[in-house]
Amino acid sequence: MPDSVVDPQAAQRGAQLFAQRCASCHAIKPGEQSRDSEAPNLRGRYDSSSRRITINAQTQEVQNETIRWDDKTLDNYLKGPKMTRAGRPIAFEPVTKEQDRIDLIAYLKSMRGGS
Repeated sequence: MPDSVVDPQAAQRGAQLFAQRCASCHAIKPGEQSRDSEAPNLRGRYDSSSRRITINAQTQEVQNETIRWDDKTLDNYLKGPKMTRAGRPIAFEPVTKEQDRIDLIAYLKSMRGGS
């Protein structure tokens, strides 16, 4: 299914998964604050870009990287995050079932509107 198309049944299942797995840290409603002050509100984040700073372990060189939160990036991220926040790992249980990842991504995609 193309990135622009949302399966309504998958989005509905994804909403339930979001409530169970993600809402303890992240908000999704417009203007709502996330429970974790460092966790962003995820409404409108699908297909957005963010920057990540990494440090090369061998050279200690700081590298800036732009990430586009599309289907592929989200799928890889949900399998098990490798990012850190202020030097601490972002902790959540990896989403091991492919259909659960598809459903969560469909839900995030359905919440693209900023309002």
